[in-house]
Amino acid sequence: MGNSNNRGVAQTNLALYRQLHNLGYQSQSLKRIRGAYELAMSLFAGRFRACGRVFLAHLVGTASILAELGASEPIVTAGLLHAAYEQGDFGFTRWRHRRERIRAVVGDDVENLIQRYDQLKWNETSIPLIFDRLNALQETDRAALLIRLANELDDHLDFARQLSNKGAHRVASHPDIIIAMAASLGHPTLAESLRHALTEPEDMEWLSPLCTGRSGSFPLAWRRGAGAMQVLRRIPFLRFLPF
Repeated sequence: MGNSNNRGVAQTNLALYRQLHNLGYQSQSLKRIRGAYELAMSLFAGRFRACGRVFLAHLVGTASILAELGASEPIVTAGLLHAAYEQGDFGFTRWRHRRERIRAVVGDDVENLIQRYDQLKWNETSIPLIFDRLNALQETDRAALLIRLANELDDHLDFARQLSNKGAHRVASHPDIIIAMAASLGHPTLAESLRHALTEPEDMEWLSPLCTGRSGSFPLAWRRGAGAMQVLRRIPFLRFLPF
């Protein structure tokens, strides 16, 4: 899977397609994943991670990690769209129909995974609680957790956490639990990659002038109505309202 110096994780759709082909994913799977990527292009156009990285590269990277782990096509596809409901731009007037739009492209099973991922609370309080009940999780929730772990790995490779405000990364105080989660899900390679990314010290002084200071993703430019729902969903009591 690679490390921060030689990651071996796809960053573009073309590299992802080649990786999937080499791993044995069939033509119909590649076609469906391409459709998911094209949807991601429309939802994340002009959006960047806190470190300044193109958001689409993060989505591709997450899907690439899942593919390398041998995840099924639905899990890889959900990984490619995992942030759709939190960060994707559906437009203010079309937000109510966001789930139908996702289902039309990727189907019910993948959309359900994306929804479960979105509902998975992931913070310093919830992470230990999830680990404590890991064995009791349903299969869909275990898949959503695997996507979350792939997301965390991709988000910590290539110095992403050092180039953004520490508030952008919510697992800083629980690296050992994150690593243990991956092992408990049956993915020792993922656990080892997370150990390297989260705990191995490296000389970071040279990165100081490059830090953006941002704590969250951002759009390059705001279109009329774009991003309004993302702002509202950051208000806790509005997060799950169906507007």
